[in-house]
Amino acid sequence: MQKTLINLFQSLAPSLLAKFIYAFMSKPKRPTFKTAQTKVLQSAVQTQITYNEFTIVQYRWEGTRDETILLVHGWEGHTGNFANIIPVLTSYGYNVLAFDAPSHGKSSVGKTHMFDYAHFLIQQFGNSAPNIVISHSLGSVTTAMTLMEHLQLPIDLWMMITTPHTFMSKLERTSSQFGLNVNVINKVAKLVESDVNKDVEELDMVAYCKKFNQVKKAVIVHSKSDKVIPVEWSRIVNKAFKQCELIELDNLGHYGILKSTELTHIIEQYFNHRP
Repeated sequence: MQKTLINLFQSLAPSLLAKFIYAFMSKPKRPTFKTAQTKVLQSAVQTQITYNEFTIVQYRWEGTRDETILLVHGWEGHTGNFANIIPVLTSYGYNVLAFDAPSHGKSSVGKTHMFDYAHFLIQQFGNSAPNIVISHSLGSVTTAMTLMEHLQLPIDLWMMITTPHTFMSKLERTSSQFGLNVNVINKVAKLVESDVNKDVEELDMVAYCKKFNQVKKAVIVHSKSDKVIPVEWSRIVNKAFKQCELIELDNLGHYGILKSTELTHIIEQYFNHRP
């Protein structure tokens, strides 16, 4: 949409524009699966779970250890994004569990929003009871919202491969992208609050992480050249999370980091020698 048209709608129909922007933000693109990703996913036991009007695809790789790792992908991602590290984790004997979010990956398509995945995981988390979580991008917020509802379940390790800071910071980046004024952004925030049933200011990783006493250890891995989520956001979260460590990498993209040898080495460091 051209900025001149956006400016016109901001003046004449700000509520309509806000609905359009939120609908745009809430309709994920569905990237195709790479051959290597498909091969890894085919090695999993795949089952289907009914959630609201969706059919959610679950992936499970059985291991020899008692520990289960939950993989949580980000917005417009899918389980295949973890294809490079899944064989590493299974080679160490871990059980690995993952889901494609509503309207993502191989799960069915329907009307969704950015926090549907969290609502689904909140329902599933108690049954799966993972010891370890690895999340990517907005999946880190999804994980945080899930952990908030399960503060009694201990997590030995949570590895965040990039993380946003606040949802308002994401809205501000959207504002910059489309040239939106404060009035329209506030109306978008109200639409978010209606879907999530929370004040948008509560969607804050800093506030969440200060409450996670059940998480024994957290690690954030982020590339300083990430153009989707600035590394500064992970720095803010790291400072607020007392049991957290931040590892900053160079010259890796938002999705490229998942395929990097640097991340594979970090995975080996943290998972190969666990007791």
